[in-house]
Amino acid sequence: MTAFRASPRRGAGLLPLAAALLLVTAPGPAAAHPAPPAPAVPPSAALQLAQGSQPIQLFQLPDPPATGGGAAAPSRPDPGREGGYQGGGFGEGGFGDGGLEGGGLGGPLGAAEAPERLGLWTRDDGGLGYDLWRGSRRETVVALLARLSGTLDSPTLRTLVLRVLLSEAETPGESVRAVVRDGGPGQNLLVLRGRALLALGESAYLGALLDLVEGEAAGAPDLLELKTQASLLTGDYGQACATARDGVAREPGDAFWTKAQVACQAATGENDAAMLGLDLLRESGEGADQGFSALAAAALGYGEAPADPAPSALNVALVLGSDLAPPASWQDSRDPAVLAMAARDGDLGRDRRLALAERAAAAGAIQAEELVGFYEAGRLGADQIGRAASLAAGLAGPEARALLYVAARGDQGPARGELIPPALASARADGVELGVARAFAPLLAELQPSDATPGLAQSAARALFLAGRYELAGSWIDELRRSVGVDPTARQALVDLWPLARLAGVEIAGGPQDLSGWRSARQAGGSPEAELHAEVVTLRGLLYALGETDALAFGELIGSESAGPLTGTSTLLALEQAAVGARLGETVLLAALVIAENGVAGHPYPTAKAVEALNRVDRPGEARALALEAAVARGL
Repeated sequence: MTAFRASPRRGAGLLPLAAALLLVTAPGPAAAHPAPPAPAVPPSAALQLAQGSQPIQLFQLPDPPATGGGAAAPSRPDPGREGGYQGGGFGEGGFGDGGLEGGGLGGPLGAAEAPERLGLWTRDDGGLGYDLWRGSRRETVVALLARLSGTLDSPTLRTLVLRVLLSEAETPGESVRAVVRDGGPGQNLLVLRGRALLALGESAYLGALLDLVEGEAAGAPDLLELKTQASLLTGDYGQACATARDGVAREPGDAFWTKAQVACQAATGENDAAMLGLDLLRESGEGADQGFSALAAAALGYGEAPADPAPSALNVALVLGSDLAPPASWQDSRDPAVLAMAARDGDLGRDRRLALAERAAAAGAIQAEELVGFYEAGRLGADQIGRAASLAAGLAGPEARALLYVAARGDQGPARGELIPPALASARADGVELGVARAFAPLLAELQPSDATPGLAQSAARALFLAGRYELAGSWIDELRRSVGVDPTARQALVDLWPLARLAGVEIAGGPQDLSGWRSARQAGGSPEAELHAEVVTLRGLLYALGETDALAFGELIGSESAGPLTGTSTLLALEQAAVGARLGETVLLAALVIAENGVAGHPYPTAKAVEALNRVDRPGEARALALEAAVARGL
């Protein structure tokens, strides 16, 4: 079993939003370098780029080199300077929350010093530049890397953090050798980056990064432990078991290496040897940590698995390498990487795996291409595909969407346009729209807007906005505008699409001209006042964070909502300082911490601050993409 693997830049003043955004309740349902030249925008009567923003471009990050065992890592699209995205961590007591197996952060690496500047990518092939940490203090970067959590639920920030962690970059502040010489704690940044990758569930990228370490440094204990965990989680048992065996021989009293060897032996069918290792752990008193012994015994066929084991690296490896199904607590986790791991485990039923895959895809822990693979895994006959619409009506959630996807993919004619909207509508209702929209976007790109009904045009434009294909979304908006005179539903569709279009930097001719106009149109349509107030405040804050003007003043919003919870004040202030100082890497990590603490659907003030910070450090594309994610997560 194989496991996982734009707006103008603002020049003045940061976000004075507290007077309005601190009044919002909980959400409803659920480096200053020149940008590459943007492609020309097709002429359009309805589509205009707002206030000098550029059209979205999607860039593909390079794949990592193959790891020692040949485990393939998924590719990661690059949002690029002008934005868009397509899209795990083990938190909640797992990798990202103090549950990392192995050595601590306190001591130096011993005889070998890991090369801290090492990275998979330079600026030319996907990295964020050698000056990524310019202006940052070493102790700040250390603290931020140690706090990265897998609970990050933004695909945009997940991808951007990955680029930070894998970029070749100058070390901030003194080198680790100088820190150790002066009596400091000696946290090596390569080790910390590796642990952060593990916390995000990016084991294949972690393995590829560590494969670049050469010579004496490759034998550093902390790096060996990370590499072993990465190998176990990517199914490279040859590498993992050889390293674990050497670790036990070198440090027989270290429980990590004994546990790693047990996990290897359990996965490769060496049950007697694994049981001997468990006996040694019990005798040493180290085996009870995080329920490892009970979980390992269950993986070997003895006893029941614990109900709520921590999703640590070695515990996850035990489940992936055995016939054990992921525990229910992992399937209910708010950590997207844990969800992605569970979805990839063939010991779960297809319907459950589909549901988990969609939830992980909505947070960017599973890519659109992989979600499509889950949809296509079912065996459907020609008769079932031909009756997909009627069959889907009798199914629920992801099973219906999988059926509709397979049928739509196989139909190049008008029927495709009838199959996609119900799938997207149900995904929105189920809170998994971000991932599902990116999976369906290539099918929508093959349809002709001129043949569409207003319902299909609205559904297609919305999905394409969420997939970062803004120009293509504009062609569907054009079609809606042309239909306004003959179909009244087209005008309402333009009103409904206006928030996403505006956040994407697109102005719609024939639709609302500003936020006040949109609010009036929604009021005329009978939208509940409380819901509408929250939406208006959210939109006004996000637009301000993107540097866009609007006639609606924040003073008009005061008193419209009761106060809601807000956490992470020190993180918010640190984010503001980092953005003002144009410290790119630090800003990205702080924005990720802000969103991980509050959730992309959480209080709009932290999200607006994260959007503004990205915009200020010259990442307007990611700023717009994050704003779109927040709007959708808050019910818009």
